Amino acid sequence: NSVLKTWAQKDVFFSSLSIPTAGLVAVLSDTASGDTWYDEYLCLNATVRNATKVKDGFQLTEPSSRVSWSVNTRINNVRHISLSHNFTLVASVIIEEAPSNNTPLLTATLANNNSNHTMGVSYTADNKWGKMFEDNTKTQSSTWEPKKEHQVALMLQGQKASVYIDGKSLGEEEVPLKGETPLELFGFCFGACGEDAGQKTKVKVKNVFLYNRPLNSTEMRAIKDRKPVPTRAPEPQVERATTTEHAAAVSFTSAGSGLLPLLLLLGLWGFAAA
Repeated sequence: NSVLKTWAQKDVFFSSLSIPTAGLVAVLSDTASGDTWYDEYLCLNATVRNATKVKDGFQLTEPSSRVSWSVNTRINNVRHISLSHNFTLVASVIIEEAPSNNTPLLTATLANNNSNHTMGVSYTADNKWGKMFEDNTKTQSSTWEPKKEHQVALMLQGQKASVYIDGKSLGEEEVPLKGETPLELFGFCFGACGEDAGQKTKVKVKNVFLYNRPLNSTEMRAIKDRKPVPTRAPEPQVERATTTEHAAAVSFTSAGSGLLPLLLLLGLWGFAAA
């Protein structure tokens, strides 16, 4: 009951800021303690290492600074967020100073039982943005400005992966089909991730929004500029899973939908009381 009440309150709050709430499943903003960055929708928290709390986010300053956010994970054998093959992550970043070389800023990992694939955004010493797909990083002509707030976004629609800066596309790529099982989102990382650890980063990461659907450029700009979004046509309902595990997953991915079936409400009541 308290979880449902929080969802409703957050929907109203973000809607008042002209932020789209349809498909919004998790938000990282100003609530944190120690090494935990709390999800405003009470679904899934991020882990912070060697970073300093600032308003609405964290500042990464050390070679090992990072924010890691595993989203398609299981806790007590229950998958709390299931994003499958459609998602959009939108975050505000402020790069304080130029790095010494091309440095990853945000990375998403897609994986199945056999392999994984990465996509992301990097920034260079000469103030250029870079788009990363697997091991290939391409520097773009668009530039970032020191100490200016930029919006970065990663989006997956089926097998099409896209990177956006300030609502404008940096490019897209087809995610390869490896094996019989399609790749699914595993998690995100800001800063020192994997082999990139050790490169000094001086970046603020703020107000991270995660959706279980693709966003268009108008919606991205609404998140950045707080501009009203034109009314969307009703979207078809996603087929509900029948097992208990998938019912729990759908319930959490419906955090921003506003309406939940009665049976799902009863299931969530039992989950919250457990």
